[in-house]
Amino acid sequence: MGEVVNHMHKEDEKIHLHRTKCSQIIKNVLSPHFAENLKEDLKDQPYSLLIDESTDISVHKYLGIIIIYYSCSHKKIMSTFLDLPMLNECDADGIVGTIKATLARFNIPLQNLMGIGTDNASVMTGVNNGVYAKLKKDLPSLVLVRCICHSLQLAVSAVTKQFLPRNLEFIIKETYDWFNRSSSRQAAYKELYKLINDGHDPLKIVQSCQTRWLSIESAVARIYAQWLELKTHFNMAKLKERCYTAELLHGMYSDDANYAYISFMYPILTEINRVNKLFESKDADHTKLYDELTNLVDSLVAKIVLPTQKVDVFTQNIKDFVDKKCYLGYRFESFVSTMREKGLPRNEEEMIRNRCIQFIVQLVNELKNRLPENLKLMKNMKRISVDCALSHNKEPITDLILHFNKNQEYIAKVDEQWRQIHLLKWINTKNTKEFWYEVLDFEDIAGENRFEDLATFAISLLVLPHSNAEVERLFSMMNIVKTKHRNRMKLDLLTAYDNPRRFKTRRKVLQ
Repeated sequence: MGEVVNHMHKEDEKIHLHRTKCSQIIKNVLSPHFAENLKEDLKDQPYSLLIDESTDISVHKYLGIIIIYYSCSHKKIMSTFLDLPMLNECDADGIVGTIKATLARFNIPLQNLMGIGTDNASVMTGVNNGVYAKLKKDLPSLVLVRCICHSLQLAVSAVTKQFLPRNLEFIIKETYDWFNRSSSRQAAYKELYKLINDGHDPLKIVQSCQTRWLSIESAVARIYAQWLELKTHFNMAKLKERCYTAELLHGMYSDDANYAYISFMYPILTEINRVNKLFESKDADHTKLYDELTNLVDSLVAKIVLPTQKVDVFTQNIKDFVDKKCYLGYRFESFVSTMREKGLPRNEEEMIRNRCIQFIVQLVNELKNRLPENLKLMKNMKRISVDCALSHNKEPITDLILHFNKNQEYIAKVDEQWRQIHLLKWINTKNTKEFWYEVLDFEDIAGENRFEDLATFAISLLVLPHSNAEVERLFSMMNIVKTKHRNRMKLDLLTAYDNPRRFKTRRKVLQ
């Protein structure tokens, strides 16, 4: 900070800023400034909250709160840090009390809360005593959005452990551990890889961990791409180092069945991770996420069901429609064909195929159990997409308005505007958010906006969350700021460090 301040002063006016002064400036000047800016910008806008719990290096429990709202000053939906209060009680009552206290401190009306985004923890989503259930007593129209990214991670993790051989998990974990802390092993492998691949450097073997959503995908992708090189490396390592782990890994890499499973998993995990990244994105189009999620489920079903079968996985049991001779992807089928030429017994091939089919069946069932509420919400959100809004033959949105307990006069006005909006020519017809921003700013020759109620309602739907990625980023930043070497940092300073994130968000908007 000293360098930034002194950059604007002459040589004889430069000042010295070290930790104490910088901390006081951040805590007592910058943080209150950004907090006041947020209060002014929010005004009486509808908003949603992303909430999650986390523990810092000092084993203090915090509640991360991110707010999503329409910024009047920047004419854009924004997602930004609100607060990071400490939790004394980690039950639902304690969390609800903390949320209400935070909103009161920022003068944010509770009744403007449209929805909350949480993970799948029972303390958040419990039917009777969860945070959502308690808030819903005050806000009957409150919408709960369970984090899709978290649901995808849980589904993949559960199915992988249940239906695929345990040695695949061993391969992924131990391959990473083998290279992680040994520069000599990394150098030896790099040299071998360059010999095999005409001088190209290998991509780093990455770790699969539960705290990073679908990190297994990148780990599997790297191992799949470097299978031959890793197999060769561990063959040399077991002789050179006389290491039992290297011997085990070489045996597993030499087992064609393991490569068949990896070949099967790789494209499925890649597609799931692609959808996961869409939900992690800040700029995701809410109205298109439904199609992406249903397409993911449909693509999984299509792998194991005959094309002539029409299956609704949410009302029918997919096991009744499974084709045992289904095509499981080019990578898998071509490698199994090679294994067959080498003399793969028929019963072993059937076992491998059956495990892969069961993997998909259970994965679809896991998604079926975790996603219905979100799918219903996103399907309704699709109605306010720019394509639907400008269609001459479109569905009404009155049931959406009724969900939020609006009066009959308001419903009639919005419905009338909805039925007329396609009669005008609009500029931003490619992006749903940009379209509704344009509608909100529309003025006729009399300087009035006859679509204001409709645009305001549409934007209030667009502030609903679609994942908890932003609050997870907040915790990542918290762990960067408060480390083992700065473990005595107090809550007020930690929160003050997070406050400038609002400025960064606004600066990106202005750019």
